[in-house]
This record gives sequence, C-alpha cells and structure tokens, in this order.
Amino acid sequence: MINYDELIDIRNVKQREKSSRIENALFFITQIKTHTKFRVDSDVVEIQFLDTEKTLSTSLASYLQQKSRV
Repeated sequence: MINYDELIDIRNVKQREKSSRIENALFFITQIKTHTKFRVDSDVVEIQFLDTEKTLSTSLASYLQQKSRV
C-alpha cells in the first residue's frame, strides 16, 4: 500500500518545452514514480488496465508510436 504523502501531485509535474512527445511522456513517467497512482490536489487517481500485462509505460509508448505514424 502506498502512503498518500508519497504520491506525486500531477499538477507539479513539468514538461520540457523543446522535447518530443515521447521524451515528455518518459519524463512524465519518471516524475510521477508510481505509474498507476498519483494525486490531483487532494484526490487520488488510480489507473487500471484490462490487460494486466500492460503498464502505463507500455501503454503510453504504444499510443505515442501510433500517433507518430499518422
């Protein structure tokens, strides 16, 4: 179980202005630390996937690869 105080408030996550979408997605993931749980102010957000083999990292990478082909 993750302590509430250890969760990162997503409002404090930064982006790099001159980075690609993929670089910013990876930067985002490293900042929030716990990929399936974070805070927005006092609310806790938990992400769940139907495919238990997928993680936020793999889902974002897959999404960004699809977008870059368009």
